[in-house]
Amino acid sequence: MNMAFIWSCARRLSLTLVPLLTPLLSGCASVPNVIPDIVSHYRLQESVVSSDLYDLRVYRNQAAATEYLHIYVPGDGVPWLHRVFIATDPTPKNSLVLHMVGVDKNPALFLGRPCYYGLHESRNCHYDLWTQARFSERVVSSMVQAVQTLLQDQPHKKVILFGVSGGGTLVTLMAPRIPEVVAVVTVVGNLNTDLWTQEHHYQALRDSLNPYDMQNFPENIRQIHLIGGQDTNVTAAVTQSYVAKFGGDVWEYPGYSHGCCWLDIWPGVLQGVHKKVLSAAGELRTEGD
Repeated sequence: MNMAFIWSCARRLSLTLVPLLTPLLSGCASVPNVIPDIVSHYRLQESVVSSDLYDLRVYRNQAAATEYLHIYVPGDGVPWLHRVFIATDPTPKNSLVLHMVGVDKNPALFLGRPCYYGLHESRNCHYDLWTQARFSERVVSSMVQAVQTLLQDQPHKKVILFGVSGGGTLVTLMAPRIPEVVAVVTVVGNLNTDLWTQEHHYQALRDSLNPYDMQNFPENIRQIHLIGGQDTNVTAAVTQSYVAKFGGDVWEYPGYSHGCCWLDIWPGVLQGVHKKVLSAAGELRTEGD
């Protein structure tokens, strides 16, 4: 029997039985201690921002204010246990994105997704938000609203959105709705969710938006998409399908995979991103200016 069919059936059964499985699995899906350790190591400031529907975790670095604000959105975390059972808490055991915020010398914040990072029991949370509806309109609009609230509290003229894996999906969907955004940077970002599910024989994300299905993308927002040559999760074909339709720069790192080794080069990536953004805006100074 086809294994993809078996996994699909098992996941459908998990969706049906999740109310019964939740008490059994809750001990396996609690928020890991490594997140507070990362926050403490980089001295990140923790808070919660509320949208109309959800509460979202925020971690902010303590860099001196500039006109630019970097906003990072993390990936899908752990939506499934053993690829079959729905997790009661999708928060991952570690967070590459928190490390990225920590090493960023620019004003930067980590914007958690609804119901992640200790908020899985907060208002309106449902397992759909980290499974079929992980990129839904209500998730995207709530995160946009959260950004608007954060910018009201601490205004910045220009915002660069960074998204890793599924976070790349979200920042690409969010960017056209936030006037302050001047650039979007994705790292192994899932920019065509339909193609991604087809490649892996996953069940379609039927309640989610797909960046590839957007009508257009604002030309004034610079797009930079980082891909790993060894990435078998989000393949180059997924990124290239999106770029062929909407444009953007693709930075490929041949020896890199979905999880390795993006933090090692992150300071250099940030320098390259700002150079591209300033160049596009005509603000880049040359020698003798």
